[in-house]
Amino acid sequence: MHVLPEYSLMYQFITKISDQDAIYAIFYPTTTLLEAVANALKSTDSSELLASSRSLSAMSSAPSTPAGHFNVLYFASASSFTGKEQEALPAPMPLGKLFAELEARHPGLKAKILDSCLVTVNLDYVDVPADGSNEGAVIQEADEVAIIPPVSSG
Repeated sequence: MHVLPEYSLMYQFITKISDQDAIYAIFYPTTTLLEAVANALKSTDSSELLASSRSLSAMSSAPSTPAGHFNVLYFASASSFTGKEQEALPAPMPLGKLFAELEARHPGLKAKILDSCLVTVNLDYVDVPADGSNEGAVIQEADEVAIIPPVSSG
């Protein structure tokens, strides 16, 4: 099984938690899961854990935003469509112009993704005004915008 580097530390813990601990964790999630993680930590070489932790910290940091820009984070089908997990756009930008800018960079994105997605600015959900509108919030330098397409489960 291939494990992405940013998930390797978590995978190490999960693989060290026994099936019995996992079953108990379902019924007694808080204490049993904490005990299972503690047991996994005890059986992990501390130097290996420290090295994994350092590499995880370095990798989990979002890329810094270039001066005069904000980051757009793409999730799920938005990431698949654009082929990117994030990109920097010039700031400031009226929120109403965001979709037009993204459509210009990724033709077809609006109809496929943007018309039905949720948008956050700095982790707060926002309503995006009509295309090209200067109404609404203005996305500032170093802001973080997330494009969150609908997901289904079953």
